[in-house]
Amino acid sequence: MAGSALRDSDVALITRLPFDFDPVRPAGVCSTAAELELAFGRRNALAATLRSLGWPLPLHAKSGNGYHAVYRCRLPCSTETKQMLDPIYRGQHRELDDDVVSFDRTVRNPGRIFRLYGTVNRKGPNTPERPHRRSACWIPNPWNKVDQRLIERLADRYARDAISVGAGSSESRSDRPAVAGNGDYRTLDIVAWFSSHGLYRRPIDGDKHSVYCPWRAEHSTPHGDTGAVIFEADGGWPGFYCHHAHCAGRTIRAVMDLLGDADCFCSARFPGKANG
Repeated sequence: MAGSALRDSDVALITRLPFDFDPVRPAGVCSTAAELELAFGRRNALAATLRSLGWPLPLHAKSGNGYHAVYRCRLPCSTETKQMLDPIYRGQHRELDDDVVSFDRTVRNPGRIFRLYGTVNRKGPNTPERPHRRSACWIPNPWNKVDQRLIERLADRYARDAISVGAGSSESRSDRPAVAGNGDYRTLDIVAWFSSHGLYRRPIDGDKHSVYCPWRAEHSTPHGDTGAVIFEADGGWPGFYCHHAHCAGRTIRAVMDLLGDADCFCSARFPGKANG
């Protein structure tokens, strides 16, 4: 319909992964040169990190007030893709956003309007300190697509980081369940445990498995059966992560508290715990 805003559901294919950095500044004004330089450094740090993980060179761009790194990709615009990308943008926001430079998580929405390079960014008055600037981009040759497997690995990394933050942060929620069982949860067979409750779906890759979320009845989206994964133990406790916003902050501790029988699937007791 003419004049209507583009919705995420109108998009069939995602061909760009944009990462957007803007300096924190007063509302309604352009960036100073010094503020713009801060965003430039933060964008370059992300691009260097992703390059070290095997990602190709991105399109580099100046929006006028900040900087972008834009990666080519080819992903279906689906619930599964959204669930894969959410932990990446959440994780990068957690790592890269502060009171100096902001990382925009909303650019992950497929239907969101994005800067047209070559246009002038006119925000507030045009002053010598905060001038209007023309946006520009620099395209690498070749501008290769990111392999989907690299995107999935990065999503796994941030999902694991979220599990670690939830399990070990001193700022975790006050209702975080206290685990008082006798099992050594480093030996918990999480696949057998989820299977026993009818929550296991299928293996994904290595020690990662797709499961039904134990709280799927509470999910606000119609795709409540997807979006949750478990990770087998790798020297520490196994992990649980659900991509749905309703389950933000719920870790393996919360699952233990809900299901109540994790001890039965541990091959050893925690040292110092009494039997029975």
